[in-house]
Amino acid sequence: MPTPSLPVLAGARLPVVVGSDLEALALASSTVIGAATAPPRMVAMVNTLDVNHIAVSAPLVEPALSAGYSPVGHAGKAEFGPGGELRRIGGIEFSPTTDETRPRHRRPDGTEP
Repeated sequence: MPTPSLPVLAGARLPVVVGSDLEALALASSTVIGAATAPPRMVAMVNTLDVNHIAVSAPLVEPALSAGYSPVGHAGKAEFGPGGELRRIGGIEFSPTTDETRPRHRRPDGTEP
């Protein structure tokens, strides 16, 4: 049986920089090893310094409720803007609605992907 390979990340430098939130999510999910036999367990937060407001995938709803989190909006799919920027998941806003006010992703050398 061949070993799974991750050609996109082979020899990658850290931090790995991609052009949009959608590309980052696709790259991260492509690194999951193993059979896709269960729904993904994912957590999203606007600010890692404020973990009071999170969006969780279906398998993590019960553990989040048990940990004391309260639902603040309806369940919903992630909504992305035309440039791949994450806009909203359920009741949590992740980015402004105009691209001009959105901070751009930059490589460590300051250039954009």
